[in-house]
Amino acid sequence: AAFFLCVFLFAVFIIWVSVFVPIDRHSIKPIIFIARSGEGSHEIANNLEQEGFIRFASVFRVLVAVSGFSRDLKAGAYELNPSMNAMQIAKKLAAGNVIKEFITIPDGWALEDIANALERQKFFTAKEFLQFATQYSPLQHGLEGYLFPDTYQISRTQTMQQIVDQ
Repeated sequence: AAFFLCVFLFAVFIIWVSVFVPIDRHSIKPIIFIARSGEGSHEIANNLEQEGFIRFASVFRVLVAVSGFSRDLKAGAYELNPSMNAMQIAKKLAAGNVIKEFITIPDGWALEDIANALERQKFFTAKEFLQFATQYSPLQHGLEGYLFPDTYQISRTQTMQQIVDQ
């Protein structure tokens, strides 16, 4: 009986460490983690483990299931760091606190200017965007004149259509 009690206490300790003790509590360097659209808690947990944010993917999957986050994990680019514990990471992914960036389209810009700006910010190549712009046509004449001058908040995981439609 003492043996089983020791095994049980050891298991509880391992789970507690996995959930509440960060990988590197002294780290302050943020690292980008991307949860892709269509990934479930299984894939996200495996990727978090492979990238060194959590110790055990299986413990993370149980954690998000027990805390009710498993269906709430959202796709996107997240700024994480190894000083975050598994619970903090789960809460951040469930809240959808993704990194947002901005692109400003000044008055008078043509599609080529917008395409070049998106390429400079490493969202898409200009060629990809221009090809999309000729195929996607919410108006009868393509996207020319469809994108109004403004500052747009966008995320790295958004598709070209999602960016254009906002």
